Amino acid sequence: MMAEEDNPASNLSCASDTVSQSESPVQNDDSCKLSEAGNLSQISALYEKYKAQCTEVERLEKQNSEYREQLLKTIRERESAEESLRIYRSEKVSKFDELERKLLEYEYQLKACKDRSAAQEAHHAKIIGDVTAKMNGTIAQLSKKCDIAEREKNDAVVRYATREAELMHLKSNLEKLEAEKASLITEKDALIESTKYQHLQDYKQAVEVARKELESEKLLRAQDEETLTITTKRLEAVQTVVTELRSMLEQSQKQLAKESEEKLALKSEHEKLLHQIDNDGKNRETVESVYKKVSDELSRLREENESMKVELAMVVGECREVKDQLSIEKERHKNALNELCSLKDIKSQIDSSVRRVEEAEREVREAIEDRDQAELEASECRKQTERMLTITEQLTDKNSLLSSECDSLRAKNLAAATRLIEVEGELRRSKDRADETQKELEYVKVTTNAEISSLREELNSKIAKVQELSRFLDEARNEKEVLKKKNASNIKELRAELISLRKAQAHLVHDTGREGNESTSFLPIANGGSSSSRASSICSIDTGGRALANPPSPVEDASHMQQQMVEKIVKLQRQLARKQDKVEFLEEHVRQCTEELRKKTKIIQNYALREEASLLLPESDSLSQRMLLCLEFAHPFPALKHSQFWVPLARRKSGTTLMGSIFGNAVGKSEVDLATEVNSRLQAVLEDTLYKNITLKNNVDTLGEEISRLSRENRQLALSKAT
Repeated sequence: MMAEEDNPASNLSCASDTVSQSESPVQNDDSCKLSEAGNLSQISALYEKYKAQCTEVERLEKQNSEYREQLLKTIRERESAEESLRIYRSEKVSKFDELERKLLEYEYQLKACKDRSAAQEAHHAKIIGDVTAKMNGTIAQLSKKCDIAEREKNDAVVRYATREAELMHLKSNLEKLEAEKASLITEKDALIESTKYQHLQDYKQAVEVARKELESEKLLRAQDEETLTITTKRLEAVQTVVTELRSMLEQSQKQLAKESEEKLALKSEHEKLLHQIDNDGKNRETVESVYKKVSDELSRLREENESMKVELAMVVGECREVKDQLSIEKERHKNALNELCSLKDIKSQIDSSVRRVEEAEREVREAIEDRDQAELEASECRKQTERMLTITEQLTDKNSLLSSECDSLRAKNLAAATRLIEVEGELRRSKDRADETQKELEYVKVTTNAEISSLREELNSKIAKVQELSRFLDEARNEKEVLKKKNASNIKELRAELISLRKAQAHLVHDTGREGNESTSFLPIANGGSSSSRASSICSIDTGGRALANPPSPVEDASHMQQQMVEKIVKLQRQLARKQDKVEFLEEHVRQCTEELRKKTKIIQNYALREEASLLLPESDSLSQRMLLCLEFAHPFPALKHSQFWVPLARRKSGTTLMGSIFGNAVGKSEVDLATEVNSRLQAVLEDTLYKNITLKNNVDTLGEEISRLSRENRQLALSKAT
């Protein structure tokens, strides 16, 4: 451009020189009178050229001024671009410093959050340990209360059995008194013939008074028997309820200790009963002296009647005491039922805690999944930060390139005129790039801030979840360990208890095989459970039949009808399966009952065949000798020393059989009565022994069921641990 400006100046100087040179010859020619005419044409041509060159110079000057203005504009734009680049660089450096500072702050915050979470986990673990210890203490207290309630219930049942036995003894005593009364009446008839009329009248009056008292006592006895039947029914109902509650409280896992305590209590009560029987035998000896005096002296009939009145009054008092004790036992049963209800609540709480444990495990799994997702998101964030760093590096490289280009532009200011268009294009491109980079930076800022805030929220929520889940996990682990220990201890106790009970049952069976004859009167008692189970199964079958007798109502829509038919078919199939199960249960129960009946009949036949008749024959008809023989017979059987088992028996000198002694003698009636009484007493003894054997068998069955249940629970725990 400067060369072009120099060229017009040189042209002007040349033109001026030519003009000056041309003017000088023109003047010379004028002075020479225009000697040369041809030079005029040249001058005109040169003048025209001069004009053209002047116009060209003007044009070039205008163009040069325009170019100068464009150059100034480009220089100003370049300076503004440089200033914008400087501002952008400074802003970029400050922003990168802020971002680095924020990243460091976030890292410090993450470390602080981790430390806080660790401290909170330790604190929560301590709290969970304290809570578990408290819960274990409360559970132990509740189990102790349950044990106490079970003991009281068993004591009540045993007392009821003893009271029933005492009532049976009283009935036998009444029968004896009636027999003695009949004998006394016969003796009175014999004495009436030898005594006077006044004595007879006095005696009649005393007898009438005795009869009235006996009738009143019979009425009282009937009332007592009715009340006893009612109480027996109620106690049977209570026993059924208690058995149901015992089945519901199988998870308490304390029955083994209870049964061991029951065994010890039974042993102690058995020893007490033996002592009571001995004491009653001694008391009976004193009463025998009274009966001897009655047989010797008929004049003491009134005194004996008074003694009978006293005894009847004592019996009435004992009956009242029995009633009071029954009322006390009812109250105890009510208390036991209340405690059992509280135990039901505890069971529901345990079930809810088990559900919470399952929910905690499920939440732990979800937390693990969330943690994996968070790790994936964190890895993605790291990748994004790496991308951001690469982008910033690229931007720095681009900025360095731009700075180098600016330096090159400064170096090439002289050649800027020729490359103005290229420079403008490059500036526009650089502006677009700068705008794009600014937009990208703003977008990156917004996205990073949003991601950082979301990550903070997720971190806080996940930290809270992890804390809760860790707490639930610790609780579940502690509960599992406690359950394992309890199950192991219960299994050990159950095994030991099973072995001891089997040994005790074997000893009892062996002892009962030696001691006495087994009776068939216990069969209704043994079959009572079967009859009740039959009744319950028949009731359930009737209810099933009623449910079948009520078919669903028809509906107009065909699809709905089909659905109802399908549901009805499913219900019928279920009811049929239930009925089949009940029929199978009844068949098995009948088969077991028949087998038990056969066994008991065989045992009774063996005892009856082995029994000798010499134990049952009296030597004389005197009452005193019969009483002495009763004492001798009761010596090998300590259970027969009680007053209810005292019957007249013969010595063991005679070798005849029972049937020969009954049918061989001429007297007949008294020996038959004696034999029947002895058989009834032996039957009662056998009933007691069989009842004990059956209770022991039931205890062994319950222990077997408990062991099977505990083994199932252990297997389930093992499977849950494996999964």
